[in-house]
Amino acid sequence: MKMVLALITSFTIAFFFTYITTPVLIDKFRKLGLLCRDIHKFNPTWVPTSGGLIILFGYALAVSTTLLIFPTIFPTEKLSFAILTAVLIGLLGGIDDLRPIRQRYKFLLPAIFSYPLIIASHGQSTSITIPLIGSLEFGQLYWFVLIPLAITTASNLTNMLAGFNGLEAGVGFIACSAISVAAVILNKLEVVIIILPLAAALIAFLYYNWYPAKIFPGNSGTLLIGATIASAAIIGKIEFICVILMIPYAIDFTLKMMVRRPFAGRYIYGDTKVREDGILTPPQYPALAHAFLISGSLNEKQLVQRILTLEVVYAMIAILFAILR
Repeated sequence: MKMVLALITSFTIAFFFTYITTPVLIDKFRKLGLLCRDIHKFNPTWVPTSGGLIILFGYALAVSTTLLIFPTIFPTEKLSFAILTAVLIGLLGGIDDLRPIRQRYKFLLPAIFSYPLIIASHGQSTSITIPLIGSLEFGQLYWFVLIPLAITTASNLTNMLAGFNGLEAGVGFIACSAISVAAVILNKLEVVIIILPLAAALIAFLYYNWYPAKIFPGNSGTLLIGATIASAAIIGKIEFICVILMIPYAIDFTLKMMVRRPFAGRYIYGDTKVREDGILTPPQYPALAHAFLISGSLNEKQLVQRILTLEVVYAMIAILFAILR
């Protein structure tokens, strides 16, 4: 009963903090000039960004409060270190929103910030179970290579699948919700307390981020999502389940890497064009969104719905894997 109450508490705090605070900070961010051009509109507008900081504080408040109220239910010290990694990377994204950080540092710094997660996972199994292959033992490499690599990879993947109203928060919510369900099935409740509050904050934020968006999550939101998913995967030893949920992100990343200068694709080929009727015309560089646009005429809202549907498919596969595990 206490466990259920703890999870309800964390979800409620994260949801209502984000839902109530977001409209207030939309006005504040606009006055401060924290704006980003919404390029996927026929008549582009300027929309407040860095909304991920609201998600971050709502998430951190929910988890920390729950751990303080229910200290005997969860391994508080372990989870605090794990969540610290996600929070640090979310703050890194906030800095990047205000003053862009070079791409090389976006790979290096998350690896450095993975150190609290390494501490949290110390003493756990250093093997990874892969279906049809079995258990692979990595020893010390698990802590000092795989964990930094997982944090860096996950946070950068979620940072790249972005740019459309409701996309980042929507896909992140589906992934976090699926992990929560899978963790309950597998009785890994420490994972639920890591990931469920983020799902709550994301769905509250999505109300304001859905088309037409009143605020964007920015890098603070996208980096936080990836880092939290990776932290949940490591702490709960559910790496393969989280990998399944990251497949749409990985597809997007792979497509973008097919051009000569992948991180400069927008500057070389231009942005997605918008016709007067709202239909999007993709630029000449590959990405997951553009693959959907090539397959049929879609407006921004329809495109996001297609990508969210794709993530739902992988969410169902991940949950089925948890049931069969």
